[in-house]
Amino acid sequence: MHKINFFRISCLLLFAVLIFFVNESLSRDTDIYKISTKQNCYTLMDNSGSMDFGVYEHTVDYGEMFDYLYCLDADDGQTACGKQYIYDTIVGWDYFYQNHYERRKTYLLKGNIGVTLANVDGETMAFTGDAADPEYLWYTSNLYDTHTMIDSTGNLSDDGTGLQRMTLDAEEHILLDGNRLPLGQDITLHDFIELYDGTIVDNGFGGLLNAPGFYFSGYEGVTQGSLDAAENGDSNIYFFISGNWVNMQTMYNLHYVTNNPNPTGAATEGAFPFSRLA
Repeated sequence: MHKINFFRISCLLLFAVLIFFVNESLSRDTDIYKISTKQNCYTLMDNSGSMDFGVYEHTVDYGEMFDYLYCLDADDGQTACGKQYIYDTIVGWDYFYQNHYERRKTYLLKGNIGVTLANVDGETMAFTGDAADPEYLWYTSNLYDTHTMIDSTGNLSDDGTGLQRMTLDAEEHILLDGNRLPLGQDITLHDFIELYDGTIVDNGFGGLLNAPGFYFSGYEGVTQGSLDAAENGDSNIYFFISGNWVNMQTMYNLHYVTNNPNPTGAATEGAFPFSRLA
């Protein structure tokens, strides 16, 4: 009798342990973002090249961030600008401090990014390099003002000049000089998708341009009146970018002056004025 009870108790304990581990294994990856969740750990490590540089955030004003860092002075913290101990390694002087691009304006910028064309279900699609990589060469002499503003919600408007190059057709597809974008880049301004947890994301042009800060135009030439679609193997192609994204790229050019790597009065932890970047 005692042996039978002990066997039953053992079976019940084993069953309880199995139920516990089954429930834990059914946890979702996104549970790590919840305030209260099951005890579960998922570790993801990424050592790819894209981890070498920062992620763009359109709510941050990178022009103001550049100014703050560039204008730090070894003596009083913020009054003098340029080469005190933080230095623009590309230009070598205060060009970007004096010439930020307009944060909310959309430009066309040529970069040495590269494009490959492939046939996908009978449609020609373009695949480019990672335009976010700051090691790519961008040609600021080939930067075109689209005279189009993009707000925080991804909506477009004229910049006040009446020369807006980016418009919408009746179906709200993005038009450049009245033409839909080639090579599979033809999308609508907004494409809202609800995820299983209720989160809303915008896979349209407005959402994609705001999120990473760039979107491939499909063109290798964007002179008004003579647009030229990219071809397979082209290296230099045009992307839609925001002025704020260009300002972020200039941030990557700031480094400590080599002969003064640890200056008196350098910014300390917690000293960065994040409130100015909203």
